[in-house]
Amino acid sequence: NALWLAINNGYNPKQVDDCVPDKQVGLPTGYLYEMETFAQVQDAFKKQVEFFVKWHCANTNNFEYIAREVLPQPVVSATMDGCMESGKDVMYGGARYNSTGVAGVGIGNVGDSLNIINHLVYEKKICTARELYDALMSDWEGREDLLQYIKNEAPHYGNGIEAADCHTRWAAGVFADAVNSCTGPRGRYSAGLYPVTTNVLFGQKTAATPDGRRSGEPLADGISPVQQMDVNGPTAALLSVAVIDQRKFSNGTLLNMKFHPRSMAGQHSVQKLSSLIQTYFEMGGMEMQINIVSADILRAAQKRPEEYKNLIVRVAGFSVYFVELHENNQNDLISRTEHSL
Repeated sequence: NALWLAINNGYNPKQVDDCVPDKQVGLPTGYLYEMETFAQVQDAFKKQVEFFVKWHCANTNNFEYIAREVLPQPVVSATMDGCMESGKDVMYGGARYNSTGVAGVGIGNVGDSLNIINHLVYEKKICTARELYDALMSDWEGREDLLQYIKNEAPHYGNGIEAADCHTRWAAGVFADAVNSCTGPRGRYSAGLYPVTTNVLFGQKTAATPDGRRSGEPLADGISPVQQMDVNGPTAALLSVAVIDQRKFSNGTLLNMKFHPRSMAGQHSVQKLSSLIQTYFEMGGMEMQINIVSADILRAAQKRPEEYKNLIVRVAGFSVYFVELHENNQNDLISRTEHSL
């Protein structure tokens, strides 16, 4: 929601728990239709991110000071290098390496949204900032033409297009720099970009975004491109993802990819996949996980779960029986772009 707060003067347009729409929760950075240059949009976003990261870390520090008194971790401490030697519980910073992680969710949507704002309003002048703002506030109602242009004609992160990818790299850097500059009771904070499954939950609490996402839809998972927007194949997708400086994310990053089983027929395909993985890590990638399953199979498992009890899928750092996932998480897996080698 940092982007929404940046272009909506610090107000959240979607009611979320105790955060009602008419309550200003962020900094008063102005409205999109008041911003005459794209640099002003970037500046507003950067201010919101830095503000909320500092707020989050300050609250986490308070929690950690309390937790060390009321929630000591003797078993965990016994398994951590350094705690026995220092004679300190892990909550007191007794481990050899100490840090607190903060994970960002939806970087693909943020980068793509910044890209679309710049492309539509400031570069191509396809619409005014006011028109785009109103389309977002109405969840694209009455602006299907604009929505279809964004989805089908505008450049997107995940396709090996530098003009689009650079915005994701920039936004990720803003977040990483803000997190990594903070310190806590046990040492410094470390930035990460992974949602586990919260991209679905957080998406339900996020209004429509400029990248063409409707209100309530899942956010992009990890550093993966927005669902169905990476249309130039797996190599182009990896070239885009690799523009993010993952050295800044010692708390980890997550890249999910899905391949159709037909593309893995034969030893040659296995070698191609192996080369793809190796190349990604040579470009600075940190983590990748792969599902080799078709969307058709997943849809069939939704309809006839009793026939697919043993179907295992990779979600985000863990594997699970597909039929045991919540329907919303099942749909998110199905919506991931299906690549071929």
